[in-house]
Parts: sequence; C-alpha cells; structure tokens
Amino acid sequence: MPLDTLIKFMSGRFLAFCLLVALVTHGRTVDAQLNQDTRNVILEMVKTAQTELDPDQLPSLDDASKALQEEIKQVQDYFDQHTDEKNRDAWMDYLQLSALAAALGDQGSAAELAKEAVALKDRLIGTVPGLELTVLRSLRDSVDVTINAIRFQDRERSIKLLDDQLATLGKMIETADDVPTPDQFSAISRRVDLLAAAGQASQLVAELREVFGQPNIAVRVSDDFLSQVVGRDIARTEPVSDVILGTSLTGTAVMTGAVSAKLIPSESDAQIEINLAGKVETKNDGVNGPVRLKSESEGTVSLSRVLTVNGSGIEFSDTTSDVSLTTKITDMTAKSDLALKVGKKQSVKKKPQADRIAKEKLRRRVTEQFESEMEGMKSNASSKLLNEAKPVLQRLALSPPEQKWSSSTEQIALDVIFRSSSQLSAVNAPSGFESDFLFAAQIHESVIENAFTVVLAGRTLDKELLNELLENAGAPKPETSDEEEETSFEISFSRSRPVIFEARDGKLTVGIRGTRFAQGDRTPLNKAIEITANYEVVTGEADTPILKRVGDVDVSFPGDRLSIREAGLKPIIQKEFSKIFPAVILDQSIKVAEDAELETLRGREFRSSEITASLGWLSIAFQ
Repeated sequence: MPLDTLIKFMSGRFLAFCLLVALVTHGRTVDAQLNQDTRNVILEMVKTAQTELDPDQLPSLDDASKALQEEIKQVQDYFDQHTDEKNRDAWMDYLQLSALAAALGDQGSAAELAKEAVALKDRLIGTVPGLELTVLRSLRDSVDVTINAIRFQDRERSIKLLDDQLATLGKMIETADDVPTPDQFSAISRRVDLLAAAGQASQLVAELREVFGQPNIAVRVSDDFLSQVVGRDIARTEPVSDVILGTSLTGTAVMTGAVSAKLIPSESDAQIEINLAGKVETKNDGVNGPVRLKSESEGTVSLSRVLTVNGSGIEFSDTTSDVSLTTKITDMTAKSDLALKVGKKQSVKKKPQADRIAKEKLRRRVTEQFESEMEGMKSNASSKLLNEAKPVLQRLALSPPEQKWSSSTEQIALDVIFRSSSQLSAVNAPSGFESDFLFAAQIHESVIENAFTVVLAGRTLDKELLNELLENAGAPKPETSDEEEETSFEISFSRSRPVIFEARDGKLTVGIRGTRFAQGDRTPLNKAIEITANYEVVTGEADTPILKRVGDVDVSFPGDRLSIREAGLKPIIQKEFSKIFPAVILDQSIKVAEDAELETLRGREFRSSEITASLGWLSIAFQ
C-alpha cells in the first residue's frame, strides 16, 4: 500500500475518528516480544499438535458443496424478491453464479470448481456498493469453506502436508528474532491461517494469537488538544419573554463564560468531563396589571457532564448543575399610589417564590442548551462515522477491529487489534514519543499484512481497479501531467506479502510483490517482481519532519536473469509506480475543512512534529 494512501487515510479520516469517536469493541495487551520461555511453550505445543492431527477434522467437500449450492440459491432468491428486474440482472451478470453452479454439479472436476470458487471470491471482495449485503457476505464465507475443502480433499496427503508445516513452524519459532522480521511474521502467520483453515491444532493457534496479540494500531489524543477542541468562550445574548407569578417579563439576558474539558483516569474506557461555567445578567421590563417594573438579575451557572467512550460507543452521564440567581427590582411605577403600594407589598411577599421559579427556569434553559450541543456530538460520531466505515470493511472482507479505550489525566488512548480470526497482530508494543504532541497515530506492519493479504493476495488488478481500491481507502488519484498519456497496466499480486510495509531502523520501505506484469500490447512479464520505495525522515521546508524517498523506485526480479525484452519493461514499471510512491510524504499540512462540524477545528492546520520507524512500528505525532 503506498504510504501516501495510508497517511491520507489516517490523517484525513483519522482526525474526525479521534475527536468524535468511532468503532466499537474491546482489546487486550500481553507481554511483549518472543522470549525464550514463550518459544519453549510454543515448541511443546507444536510437538503435541503433530501427534493430534486428525483427518476427520478437515473440511468436507461434500458438505461444503451442498452448503454452497444452498447459498447460491439464497442469493438468487434474495435478488428475485428484493430488487427490480434490471438491478437483479446486473447483479447476476456481475456475480456469474451459473459457472460455479455448473462446476458444483460436476462431481469429477475439483480443479474447475476451485477455479470458479476463487474467481467468485475475488468478485465478492471489492469496492462495489452492495457487497456488504448479509446474503453476499454469507455466500463469500461459504465459498471460502469450499476452497479450503478442495485444498484438503486428499486427506492423507493433507495430513502429511500439515505435519511438515508444523515442523517448519517449529523451526521458525526457534530461529525468529525476538521481534520477528516482516518475512518471519508473514511465514508464521500463513501457517497459522493454514492450520485454522484445516481445523487443526486449535490450542496452538490460540497460543500464537495470544503471543502475537498486542494492539497493532495506537491512537493518542492529548489533553491539550482536547481542551483546544472542546474549550471555548461563551458570549450569548438572548431575548427574554416569560411570565412569573402573573408578571409578564420582556428584556435581554446575557451569558458569558467558558466551556472546558478535563480527562478522568480510567482503564476500562475513556472518560471526559465537560464543564460549563458562566455568569448570567438580565435586564427586564415587567407588567402585572396596573404595575410596571424594571428588574435586574445576576447569577452564576456551573454545569458538568461526563462523556464515556467504551465498547458500546458514546454515553453521557446526567448533567449536574449548580445555579445561583439574585434578582432586584430597580424601579416600579403604577397609575395610582394605592396600586403602587399594593404592588410593592406583593413583590416583597412573592419575591422568594419568584426567585425560586426564575432560578429553576434558568437552570432548565442552560441545561437544555448544554445537553443539546453534546447530543449533536454523539449523533455525528455514532452515526456518520460508523455508518461510513462499516460497509467498507464488509465489502473488503475485513474483520471489524477490536478496540480498547482508556484515559489518563494527560491523554485519551485508543489501542486497536486489527486482524481476522486466523491472523496475528503485533508481538511488541510501540515506543513512546520524545516530544509533546496534540494527537498521534502508530501503525504496526501487521495491519498492512493482514488487510492486503485478504484484499489483494493472488488477485490480478488493472490500473483503474487498483486506483479505485486505493481511492476507497482514502487516497487521492496519482497525479499526472497534461503531457502524459494515460496508460494502463495489469499486475498479479503475490500470495505472500502482496504489499510490503517495513518500519525498521529509522527507515520505511513500502511496495508490492507480484507474479505477473502486463502493459498494452507488450508480451506480459510472467516473473516474480518486487517494486519498492525506501523513505527516511528528514526536515522539510516548514522545519517539520517529513518522509523523503531515497533514490528511485526500485524494481527487482528475484530469481533468473532477465532477457533483453524483459529488462526493457523495468523502466516502464519504474515510471508507473513513481507516480504511486511520491517523492515526499507528510510535506503538506493537514487542513480541516472550513465547514467542519466542530467550529473550534474549522480551517485549522496540523503538521507532523515527530516521525519514527522502529521495530515494526511507524509512529507519527502532530502539532
């Protein structure tokens, strides 16, 4: 995945994600790194797993085929019943279910069935709106089971293969670094996925997922940033039109004060106490029968509400309030002395009750305004952001991230585990930042490995589909000059680490691995290909850290030496991917739109203040 894509995704949508709160769930943290005691435990479990391999636990092709046939029927029935004929036909043309149904009916052709199942799975993972439908996701799951059942159809051979893979896994655990390299991590992860798909070694799989079970995304928002976003001065002038104990009042109320926020320490969720403290002054003209009066009031309001972010989203506590109000009559007139005398007597008699009523009305009015603003924040967070993110993940067959929120007096912390039920996450936690920041994001190599192994591994995409996929992940289209002729290409991604993302020793390497490249009328290049760009942290023109590409995009072909014709494709590939891997990243500020929901953020700009790449983590702080 081009880093520019990742940064745009994190910085553009991440800012709202941090402030307004996003997805749901839970997470946990385990001891870091692959120490010797942990290795010993895993190695013993590997030996045990080898003795317990059970062919009866392998997925049954007969059962999988029957289930898949039923799922195909469910999809056809759904579109028959829930959409018009034109849309139904469009979906049937897109899904091409008849080819798979025919292969299911041919009991002797597992190879053809596998081919059609893989092709359908590819069509069921993408950016097409509608792929998030439950009936299509259920079909995709059934296709997965069928592919695995074909894979393990020869049970005796499969058990031998699994035994060999367990032995290889044991050697990997023995020799892997304490913080495994990306290649070591990928090799271990692929074998965990293999065992899970075969229904074998469940205890070993669970143990490895626990060892490699650290959060692989970390988001931090400082109390300073929170104060800047939430905190604001209040200067509000409102007309008064009220009736208290028969006296009609008209006038003006002026409230001045400030809204502030502070963090409450919590390990199980993130808690923010939002406070409003203000002063209220009113000047009113009153009428009660023949009596006319002028009055002035002075009061204070103190409101507080706790916002809690947890596994259920955003919740608010009841508002606590403390209101004081002092009212005095500054002038009273009447048409007669008697009416004036009665008016003064009644005002003294009714003043305590009138003050209580006025105080309660003030408390109710400011509380309603305060809570209305908070509910607006809750609505934006839980509906807009969640509803936008969820279908994208579902279309791409990506599992919802597990999250753990917490708060201290200094920051809000969001720790995320992004992986499927058969994938691994980080084995080590990220390091801290050396300097203060407003907000920060840290991403581990496993996030990219997990996401793009699902989305791209083994697939063939042309330039347009690749750009569409990246745009839906939040990236802009690669820039091209007017003079450049737009050309297309096609690339088949490797099944192992289709996207390269390595954050080590102060350097960042991003790229892709393919098995085939084709462009125009040229003969396709059917060779392993690796296209990478290396970045290092330097100081940019704005005196802030940026990521600068070191040298040109590198194109290498592991294995045999290239022919002259094949070598001629290298500069063409280099040119195409130089547009995707920019020369510099994070050289531009993050600018919040002028019409952003939160007024305190409108038009603000943020720049990176610290960037590190270490032990598998890319960490970026912003000021």
